Amino acid sequence: MGRSSALLIACFAAAASCGPSLLRQVLGQAVGSGDLAALLVGEAAAAEARRNAKNGVSGRNGHDASGAAPGAQGGHVVEAPRPLHVRLALAPAAASFMTELRVRALLEVELEGTLGIAEEPVGPLDEAAVRVFIDQPEAASILLQVQTPGRPLTRRRIDVTGLTWDVAARFTAIATAEIVRDHLGPARVRRTRPRGPSAAELEAADRKRSRVLVAAAVRADVGAGAARVGPELAIGHATSIVDVRLAGGVTGGDDTRTAELDFAAVHRLHAASWLRAELGGVLGVGTGAVTSPGDRDREGFGRVAARLGLAGRVAPETWLGVRLEPGAIVGGPSDPARGRGAEPALEGVVVGLALSLTRDVPLEPRASPSAR
Repeated sequence: MGRSSALLIACFAAAASCGPSLLRQVLGQAVGSGDLAALLVGEAAAAEARRNAKNGVSGRNGHDASGAAPGAQGGHVVEAPRPLHVRLALAPAAASFMTELRVRALLEVELEGTLGIAEEPVGPLDEAAVRVFIDQPEAASILLQVQTPGRPLTRRRIDVTGLTWDVAARFTAIATAEIVRDHLGPARVRRTRPRGPSAAELEAADRKRSRVLVAAAVRADVGAGAARVGPELAIGHATSIVDVRLAGGVTGGDDTRTAELDFAAVHRLHAASWLRAELGGVLGVGTGAVTSPGDRDREGFGRVAARLGLAGRVAPETWLGVRLEPGAIVGGPSDPARGRGAEPALEGVVVGLALSLTRDVPLEPRASPSAR
């Protein structure tokens, strides 16, 4: 076997590794132009095979041996190959303002040998190349679009108001080279700090905690022909939906004395972290007496009222509030001075007004502000 035959066999092997189409091309060249032409084609095929092997591609279809596209081999992300050259294209509007030859020459100078500029503005879609498109959507600006394999498309607008075409071409080349060098460098990984819960989220979680309420108040009842004022103590349990409280108090006026035990169910509405409203109802039972001379008998009564309240935070877990309780009293002691069979002295419409200080004691730990 001669030297030329051995070279031809090597060429055929290299072309076969690149694909059937290139192998047919080599065979045609060998038959039509002799051994020397086949050798030249074979060398080109070998160079392409080496380049594809370097990029991890085994065929001209841009896929690896397993049929997967580059960047998805074995289910793992593969780093994009380094670009071989820059393909530069100008829109007709930009080409009429700046000559393409001048922009190419200036860009080649700015790249300083980092990458060469391909002669053709377009090429195979699967090649490793930086694609640059320069447009002039309006007379006052140049729009750059730069696309590099494995990088997102970068757009940059250059203001060329009042510039000559040569100066505008220089600015365009400088800006393009900056983008290309940035794309060739290591990818910038945006590091984001884990975000912790916001103050509003912490506040909302805090309101859902189960709590024990301890309150002290001064309450005044006005109605049924009398006014009574006295202290009140309450204890209760609060959840994110409703508060349940038991309150006991003693009130007294000029001619009556009462002792009352109340059961209240209250719903909280938070307007802000420091302000809340209360809506609910009160059902109370108690005993009272008319302090007329010679009569100390006590009789029971019942009270039903609505509760409307407003409270502000004065300290952590401590609230100062005011509430209004319009309602009615049924039953109670009668005034002997009115004679037998007279209506009870306490019965009728009564409006209660109270000033309270409430302490919330959480039963669950506070939500942690750790990062999510």
